[in-house]
Amino acid sequence: NMQEIMEIANKYLELELDNCKKADKVIVISDKDKDALKFYFNEESKIVTIGNVHQYIKNENFLPFEKRNDLLFIGGFDHKPNVDAVLYLYEEIMPLLWKSVPDIKILIIGSNPPESILKLDSDQFKIIGFVKDVAPYFLNSKIFVAPLRYGAGIKGKIGQSLEFGLPLVTTNIGAEGFDFGLNKEYVIGNTSQEIVDKIQLLLQNKEIWNKVSLDAEQVIAPFSTTCIEEIIVSLLKN
Repeated sequence: NMQEIMEIANKYLELELDNCKKADKVIVISDKDKDALKFYFNEESKIVTIGNVHQYIKNENFLPFEKRNDLLFIGGFDHKPNVDAVLYLYEEIMPLLWKSVPDIKILIIGSNPPESILKLDSDQFKIIGFVKDVAPYFLNSKIFVAPLRYGAGIKGKIGQSLEFGLPLVTTNIGAEGFDFGLNKEYVIGNTSQEIVDKIQLLLQNKEIWNKVSLDAEQVIAPFSTTCIEEIIVSLLKN
């Protein structure tokens, strides 16, 4: 019940705050996490943000807008938010999208899909399961779709899509830690209809698709090996 959950949560909160007090520096994964910690912990100067490492991949044979067709989702199914996101795609988002784009297909990649996911498989909602090399999927798909409804921290799948310059549509939860600038109006939707509208816009508008794709390098610049290395080196010097 909720009381038991809160007791466990408070126990871990006390433990983590005690560790924060004892540590010389506290590393958080995003500025959103930093703000959440500041609410409980007043030694802000000790907190340093170090995100995931994401390196933009310059691809000379980048497949253009016209030669791409499918939507893509990637996420391991041992992580419950990914199961929820795929069910959300199947039950609400894709049926809405198919009304106006009946031929669109989505590919679902991820290890250990449970029976609840495997049974959704069809030609237009393809459950592929584990794939050793995901690069070809990022290089050939038209839009990455990650309608995450819960889950904390920076999402590796979003960073991976940005690495390949693949335009994406996600939620505020999925976008956590990434600054999309003005492009957020094209890539972030928080209701089924908003998500479908963003997907449709990117499917139809080559100019916006190219802009979102090109701007990906800038969005993940703070996560590059160079930037992360600088933060770690300065952290160790102090």
